[in-house]
Amino acid sequence: GDLIALESVQMKTGATLADSVNPAVTALEGVTARAERAEENLHHAASTISWKWAAICGLTGCLLLGAIVGLSTLLVPSMKEIADLRANVAALEARGGKVKLTKCGPSDRLCALIDVKANDSKGGWGKEGQYMILQGY
Repeated sequence: GDLIALESVQMKTGATLADSVNPAVTALEGVTARAERAEENLHHAASTISWKWAAICGLTGCLLLGAIVGLSTLLVPSMKEIADLRANVAALEARGGKVKLTKCGPSDRLCALIDVKANDSKGGWGKEGQYMILQGY
């Protein structure tokens, strides 16, 4: 008799324990499933955002590169233009590159330094009359 009663108590205790543990296990399974779904959603959102940022950064880089290339095409002279400018500078130096220019007179007209002793001119600007106003300036 005692053995049957003990088995009965043991079965009732097992059933009661199983009944009390089952809701906790079910709740934990539900929390775990929700956590896994949240992690998947977060991972998906992060990959989508990183893809969008990568696309935005790539597009911005391409636009900046295009702007730099366009501005350099417009503003930087070509090799032929540079050669022409150098030839013009050389021609100007050969014809009058040593001329010193300044502003003279009450209306600030352009004038050039002259060699007073080499010329028979009277007047001019400066302490020794060493500057003369240029025609048309």
